[in-house]
Amino acid sequence: MIRLYAMNIARTSKAFHIVIIGGSFAGIRAAQELESLLLPHIATITVIEKRDQYFYNLGALRAMAKPELIDLMWLPYDNIFRHQQNKIIKGEVSAVYPNSVILKDGRKVNFDSLLVATGSIYPPPCKVDTTSNMKGKAELRMFSEMIHESDSILVIGGGPTGVGLAAEIITEYPSKIVILIHSGPRLMSTETNSKSMSRKTHRKLKSLGVKVYLNERVVVPEKDPLKYRVGGRWLETSKGRMIFSHFQFLCNGIKFDTS
Repeated sequence: MIRLYAMNIARTSKAFHIVIIGGSFAGIRAAQELESLLLPHIATITVIEKRDQYFYNLGALRAMAKPELIDLMWLPYDNIFRHQQNKIIKGEVSAVYPNSVILKDGRKVNFDSLLVATGSIYPPPCKVDTTSNMKGKAELRMFSEMIHESDSILVIGGGPTGVGLAAEIITEYPSKIVILIHSGPRLMSTETNSKSMSRKTHRKLKSLGVKVYLNERVVVPEKDPLKYRVGGRWLETSKGRMIFSHFQFLCNGIKFDTS
């Protein structure tokens, strides 16, 4: 929740202009909170977002097992704001200056205050590297079809995304071989998750039929990286274990989106 302790806004006829770079979870939440706190004549809000629609990536893992949900992962930006002077601009920022930003198409957007909420980059299917909702839907359908066609699937990474993806796949396709390999000593090993939760998660995955390997890393040869296509391959772990799978998902390596 945003709390405004002080607003150093000059009393002029011109509204204070707030620009937010990024229209995902944080950017949209901030924009709506600010709109609810500031009267229309005091401030205007502009969100700059490179995608043409809002991508609800938290539902992407479920959509891998239930492809009929894919269309629901992309939502138009039509009803974000209540006041007409607040808006969303489709574009990508190429330069930031003290009081303005320049978009890649040459447009200039002035601001009095700037908030950067560009989010993060993550391997698919949790996030997709496209600005088009049509291409994003097509990419998600491709991954869903690959899961359907594969007899065995390897999930690399035992954080919330890897655990969620493995659980969704094995629940929808209990006859498939689903393997989850994690480099750490326990699953879901974040600061906010207790050891008890990790143990419960591990037991639940095993009860569903997921093969879980901890304290091991998958060694992916540089000359033969992971490819998003169905095709059986063997991969060796850091302990020398050979694992075969028809398709592989990389579920680690989250990075801040500074592009």
